[in-house]
Amino acid sequence: MKLFKKMKVLLLAFVILFSTSSCIKNPDNFKEIYQGTGALSEAIPLKNEFNESDNAPVQNPDLIDETEKIIQILTSEEFKGRASDTDGNDKAVEYLNSQFENIGLDYLFKDTYLHKYKFKSNINAYKIIDPDGEKSNVVGLIKGTNHSEKSKAVVITAHFDHIGRGFNPKDDKTIHPGAVDNASGTAVLLRIAHKIKEMSKETPFETDIIVAAVNHEEIGYIGSRALINDIKDRYKNIYNINIDCVGVKNGSPLIVYSSDKRSPELSPLIFQYMDTTGEAINKDTKIRNYTSDHMAFEKNGIQSIFFMDTYDDDLIHQTTDTLENNIDVERLNKLVDHICGFLRFNDKNAIAKKDPIEV
Repeated sequence: MKLFKKMKVLLLAFVILFSTSSCIKNPDNFKEIYQGTGALSEAIPLKNEFNESDNAPVQNPDLIDETEKIIQILTSEEFKGRASDTDGNDKAVEYLNSQFENIGLDYLFKDTYLHKYKFKSNINAYKIIDPDGEKSNVVGLIKGTNHSEKSKAVVITAHFDHIGRGFNPKDDKTIHPGAVDNASGTAVLLRIAHKIKEMSKETPFETDIIVAAVNHEEIGYIGSRALINDIKDRYKNIYNINIDCVGVKNGSPLIVYSSDKRSPELSPLIFQYMDTTGEAINKDTKIRNYTSDHMAFEKNGIQSIFFMDTYDDDLIHQTTDTLENNIDVERLNKLVDHICGFLRFNDKNAIAKKDPIEV
């Protein structure tokens, strides 16, 4: 009986991980899976006080890493595939925290970039999922000129966790580097933060720009759900840009998803902007359940844009998902430019929250 229960738990964990994990395109059973992970994994933000002072670290430009180096570091053996229950995940938090400091981001939360949360789960997949515990997102801010009014914000997200050693009980030394999934998006996030920080010195943005490297995406968006619980009532107007599985070498045109039903004000704006870039994209405005952190925002009525690449099904969650095998750094740098351009293009607009939805 004990063996049966153990096998049942592992099977359930396997289904959840590989059905809800990042970049899966459009599972037909998403509603059941999402609700299932919501029941299995509870996201509870700890006491995260908002920062009301002007204190922020002094920028250290000599220590700000470039795109390729960021991916090299996050996919190195030291980071052990960044699974949520490993010290490699903790090392990723430390690294991202140091990069936020070097960039000189403002604090969204009091005197820290760490957004802490508790979580509870009824499953403990093989060396991937903690049954319960505390973890952190890494969150910074570039203050807009309307910051004191709390009138509008954009939250840019990319998850940094991955699956570590995966599900191979016969080889617990095999690391899944997670270059495409999602060291790529994390690198883009950091480069956007640096570029926007520099752009804002010349011409400040009106909008608060929240930069969030989120944790626990692979098992039901726990990190982003906890973050949303803390910030959703702080701003009247708020939207999300999510980046996951990008920069694929020899890949098809970038997928830009923004549903004209779930994101009616935001969707036409991103495609209007992308038309000005001359970039070939796969434009997607239909209601889709692409599984990544933007889904947690959509569920809470927060309009979103999702950037991802098309790829073969056997590309991610593999030990071969490395920088050398799979990543086109120039594609990533081009995406940084596009997103920064859109942030400036959209700065005067206010994207209001909608009613929460069922997905």
